[in-house]
Amino acid sequence: MTLKNPPPGLVMVGAVSKDEMIYQEDCTVLWGGAVIYGSVAAIRSGARIRVITKAAPKDIPTLNWFREDRIPVTFLESERSTSIRNIYHTEDRERRTCIPLSQTDPFSPKDLEGVQGQIFYAAGLIKGEIPKATLSAMGNKGRLAIDVQGFIREARNGELVLEADPTLDLGRVDFLKADGAEAQEMTGLTDAARAAKAFRDQGVKEVVITHGKSVTLAFEDRILRCPLTPKNLGGRTGRGDTLFSSYLARRLAKDSPAAALEFAAALTSIKMETPGPFGGRMKDVERRRAADRVSCRTICAPLPVQSKESVTP
Repeated sequence: MTLKNPPPGLVMVGAVSKDEMIYQEDCTVLWGGAVIYGSVAAIRSGARIRVITKAAPKDIPTLNWFREDRIPVTFLESERSTSIRNIYHTEDRERRTCIPLSQTDPFSPKDLEGVQGQIFYAAGLIKGEIPKATLSAMGNKGRLAIDVQGFIREARNGELVLEADPTLDLGRVDFLKADGAEAQEMTGLTDAARAAKAFRDQGVKEVVITHGKSVTLAFEDRILRCPLTPKNLGGRTGRGDTLFSSYLARRLAKDSPAAALEFAAALTSIKMETPGPFGGRMKDVERRRAADRVSCRTICAPLPVQSKESVTP
């Protein structure tokens, strides 16, 4: 018997963020966060999804992206919405200073009562947003995906800084996403392939690390790298959120890890050229994938990690 309204494949839990984006003399204010960039990318990649997010009541009516893409969303009221000022120091947007202006109330296990799904994605922005009890509750409900920034990026002296949390148990994590800086903070390694291997050694099943012009994936005994091919960086913000969510969507569709990564890399390359969430369709992704010949290459599996010693990329 076919269920009339089957449960979503992907459940995203995390705050939206009112972001100030500053580069040189230009300042843009827009709503962001993984639950915006990621949910749009996931649903446009074919996934059934649900979003659970928090914001101040006055801000909820302004969050149009969910309605435009008909994304099922549960809005939970918070005293404040998260807001972050991002000051970019380089044209490629790889180096930035993040200043927390406000933070939403934490999510609790009670916020997940009655929610069903196959993958529960902890898409937090700042440490404390998704406490470990809530993360454990998510892992009890389905396969667990995490963005590590929500567990190692914390407010300190007026800035958001990265600090590895040795109590964070990755043994139950099925899918993990980090950027190069976050991976280095957690593993001590600057080489993405070795860092991915280090995460695998901790029990993570599939590891996605974004870094500059490519993305690295580790799963089973394989490490792959796939290029990102944007023609410009006008939509650089949201790169990792878009890539990880579209990757999860294609894994839910039973694509192999390599095929899912190639699809996600092509989609993300399109998104990076235009500000805001991904606005294309699956046929656009397939055209881009073919035109740019987006394909993974195998990275020689590194030796088992013996220490947290940095290596040259």
